[in-house]
Amino acid sequence: MKYNDLINELDKYNIKKDQIGGNTFIYVYPKNSDGSANLDVGIILESSDGKWCLYEIERDKKFELNKFPKKEIAHFALYIAVKGKFEKVKGDAHVKSELRELEKDLVDGKAILQKRIKENYFSLLKVNEGTINLIENNQSFDVFYLTHQKEKIMIREGIPMSSALVLLYNFGIKLEGFDKLIKPHGENIELKELEKMKILYIGK
Repeated sequence: MKYNDLINELDKYNIKKDQIGGNTFIYVYPKNSDGSANLDVGIILESSDGKWCLYEIERDKKFELNKFPKKEIAHFALYIAVKGKFEKVKGDAHVKSELRELEKDLVDGKAILQKRIKENYFSLLKVNEGTINLIENNQSFDVFYLTHQKEKIMIREGIPMSSALVLLYNFGIKLEGFDKLIKPHGENIELKELEKMKILYIGK
């Protein structure tokens, strides 16, 4: 399957394609209950002078998400961004409740997480690439993702342990969801581009 064909699988959304002066525009919006496009929020892929850029729309504001060098990769990134934005991974409410009850013991927190997430998706008190990391910071905790290019993507800083563990769980299952989503399609994509898509998917 070509990556641009994945756009056709987003049939639960309202998709509009435009060609203006040699530039391509693909708009993806969720649908209202009557089937019309909800224009308050959406993802847009634009090509200009051979470059491809993803944007997020929130009401009348437009935010750049990232740039991609090739058409096929950019189409795949649009697919990933839409899935991450509009198809949230909710997780288990019971697990979150268990983590919120913890006050001081990270060992118990790790035991709970290990039952629900593979350890390659999270790390406690030790920074690892490609994982959601929880690090102690002056009696509170920071939660961040570290790319394989060693770029730190901060999620939250200076929060209590129980809140940090819940975030670790929430974003850990997002990483797991991303890997499942790209598994059939991502074998020929450079790691740098996959990391950009991963950040799109987890919403950071």
